[in-house]
Amino acid sequence: MMVGGSYGLIDEVDLDATIRPFELYYSNYDVKQAGHSPPAEYQVWRVEKARIARLWRHRALTVFLRLLKEHILYAKEAEEQQRTFDKLIANKAEEWDLKSAKRILEESHRMIKDSDNRLGKAVQDLRELVLRVKSQPEFAEDVELLHAEEALEEASV
Repeated sequence: MMVGGSYGLIDEVDLDATIRPFELYYSNYDVKQAGHSPPAEYQVWRVEKARIARLWRHRALTVFLRLLKEHILYAKEAEEQQRTFDKLIANKAEEWDLKSAKRILEESHRMIKDSDNRLGKAVQDLRELVLRVKSQPEFAEDVELLHAEEALEEASV
């Protein structure tokens, strides 16, 4: 999976594959029997895994919020262009002005459709990421996860 769709962001590496050698080796590590915690490199890998996962969540959320704002701005621009076009028709403007205004209005509608497609991909990526992160207990009360869930709720309204 690529976080943020095809927006030039980093490809997501498999975090589980990165940490798996240590987890497999130390999964049966009995802390009570050994009398101490797992080796430091295992703990470093867990911290690094959490840091990278947090970075990806932040990036996916940022992409989503940027595309949502862009979509709203294009919709406002299209409304403004529609009012301009209607005003030109009411004032019986020249044909060239009408064609120009209509072309601009059509371009605004194309941009809305394009931003809607990109926003849909970003929503899907963010939902997948939220579901994946929610399944991991160490991220249960993560602030960025809560922000992502709130943003998804706002987008669905």
